[in-house]
Amino acid sequence: MKSNRLPVVYDCMIFLQGLVTENGVAFRCLELVENGEIELLLSQEILWEIEDVLTRPKLQAKFPLLTRKRADKLLELLKLKGRFVKNVPQIFKYNRDPKDEKYISLAVAAKAEYNILSPETMTCLAWLVVIATTRKNLDKNSDSCA
Repeated sequence: MKSNRLPVVYDCMIFLQGLVTENGVAFRCLELVENGEIELLLSQEILWEIEDVLTRPKLQAKFPLLTRKRADKLLELLKLKGRFVKNVPQIFKYNRDPKDEKYISLAVAAKAEYNILSPETMTCLAWLVVIATTRKNLDKNSDSCA
């Protein structure tokens, strides 16, 4: 059965920023997931990265709100509310930051309506939230921002 919710991919930094503050755009993005207002698309590889980042002792020491308990709660929420896409092919190559290829490839492969990225992720863009829509907006043979 097809969901009526908007399919979205979030970059890992959205999860981090959403946990280290209790307001702001990233926090609101997490509320959208929790309230079932969007269909969050995930892959196992992305979930592993989110868990790795959220449980780094150095980051937890730097951000008082980033506790293991809050990280675990978010990871459980993602497992419960996210739609996992298996066998995501590498569709997009991003030489500037290869770790971000999986997010854009997932968005394209799963036909996400939006791919929400932080400015740290897409340094070539000056927006807090960057929206990449549909396969036709991506040149899969080269970096979009090169």
